[in-house]
Amino acid sequence: MTAPSLLRIRTLEKADLPTVIGWARAERFAPGVGDVAIYRHTDRQGLWVGCLGGRPIGCIAGVRYNAEYGFIALFLVQPDQRGKGYGRQLWAHALEHLSGLSCIGIEAAPVGGLQPLPQPDGGRGLALLAWAPAWRGGPRA
Repeated sequence: MTAPSLLRIRTLEKADLPTVIGWARAERFAPGVGDVAIYRHTDRQGLWVGCLGGRPIGCIAGVRYNAEYGFIALFLVQPDQRGKGYGRQLWAHALEHLSGLSCIGIEAAPVGGLQPLPQPDGGRGLALLAWAPAWRGGPRA
């Protein structure tokens, strides 16, 4: 297993957009034409890519819309890099950026359903807005 500490998380750059959009489409997840631009305009510090050796292998958006609401989207890790802890690092990075908000919405693609991930408040008050047919169960208490 590759050590997750090798992951470098940096702010998404405009040059990363075709790569990130390509990943999303490959996962049958189609962000709206202007979604990424809206995220960038709303919160320039809220979009990241995770890189190994300078090569992007994952991404996440954690956008603060105001003092109460944020949103997580574009959470993707390349298939050959899954299961190595990189997604958890990206997730933790986004949640740290969104800390203190009373509501965090999450958008999820249907591929593989949702995997259990740490929640900012232990599971209390996290709004889950997901399209994930393979996911079973309800909100965790």
